[in-house]
Amino acid sequence: MKERLEQVPSAGDRSDFSGRTAVVTGGGARGDGIGNGRAAAILLARAGAEVVVVDLNEEAGRGTVEMIENEGGAARLFVGDVTSEEDCAALAAFAREGSAPPTVLINNVGIGAPGTVLDTEPELWDRVMKVNVRSMVQASRALIPSMQEAGGGSIVNISSISAIRPKGLTPYSASKGAVISLTRAMAVDHAGAGIRVNAVLPGPVWTPMVQRPTMTPEIRERRKNASALRIEGTGWDVGRAVVFLASEHARYITGQALVVDGGVDDLAPEDRELLDRPINLARMLAHSPAGTRAFRHTGAWIRHKSRFDTRLREMAILRVGVITRTDYEYSHHIELGRQFGMSDDDIRAVIAGPEAGELPELERLVLAAADEATEGLSISLETFDALRRHLDAELLVELTIIVSYYNAVVRMLRSLEIDVEPGYERYLEEFPLP
Repeated sequence: MKERLEQVPSAGDRSDFSGRTAVVTGGGARGDGIGNGRAAAILLARAGAEVVVVDLNEEAGRGTVEMIENEGGAARLFVGDVTSEEDCAALAAFAREGSAPPTVLINNVGIGAPGTVLDTEPELWDRVMKVNVRSMVQASRALIPSMQEAGGGSIVNISSISAIRPKGLTPYSASKGAVISLTRAMAVDHAGAGIRVNAVLPGPVWTPMVQRPTMTPEIRERRKNASALRIEGTGWDVGRAVVFLASEHARYITGQALVVDGGVDDLAPEDRELLDRPINLARMLAHSPAGTRAFRHTGAWIRHKSRFDTRLREMAILRVGVITRTDYEYSHHIELGRQFGMSDDDIRAVIAGPEAGELPELERLVLAAADEATEGLSISLETFDALRRHLDAELLVELTIIVSYYNAVVRMLRSLEIDVEPGYERYLEEFPLP
């Protein structure tokens, strides 16, 4: 007789924290706002835990405790500095005074800091590392013994997608990267004691920390649209991820870094700008991150690395748009062309073509190359020979790549019926296609 398959243990609601004490550092928030720590504390209390809310700001922490108590939950406030070994020792003693030993720790304290290694003062660098990393070390050092005595526990450290997608916040990114490494090392160190350690990496969520006067509605909208889902994340989204990792639902998960960002991380930083555009092209590419990177790689090289003259480049690309009558590419490169020195007379000359008017020879030849590559799929030897009088071999190859690449682009745009970018419709009226 075959042995029965192992049965999934039935232990009731495996997200039930009844009879457990959870410590949440950085559990306060300004006013009635919902930050990551406050959300985690409230959700843990709703799941039955007695929550110790830890914050340096008594008013902020008190607000979270009152919110929990108003819902009928159990919470206590500890005011202290988790970068201090003495305060963390006092926190551990305070947590043990509850109805059960602390077996859940959410390390949520952190501060942001912009800058590079060149312009960040050593004092600020040390402070960021102290608050964002040392606080987790100190709190964990103080509370792990209680978890060991209880037979196990769970620690969740709050990192950030800035750790894996850095951009202009080097001290912060470095500290949050350290949190991931710390998490993985602790997971190995304490697995034998039944203690799981994981990290959550929030993306651009809407929390009191970002609600400053400089956060305009336009910037908030761009933050929202930076995710593939194009929805705004909140502290509740982070809190739910924290509760999952702390719960028995995650009993076989340790040493992991869970990204909670709505899909921001799926796009490389240089490609994420696509999601700021409210057009079909951006939404289509957002569903294929690998395709986005491939699509953008050559375009980025043409725009930022090619030696070819930028004004002539834009004239060649615009000519491809004229010949193929691709509204998106045509209007887009009128805008870009103006940024790169193309005049209104240049635009009219491109529309008229290489045989009209009295263009300088190089401009005429560049437009002829665009015509031939677009209409006949190759540039004639006659045009190549004429271009050699003006361009070296490398620039000839780059011109060929430019017109060939944008021929592929316009065919994709036409096939997918991509919309003209908002505000660019005016170029179709100002410079109508023949």
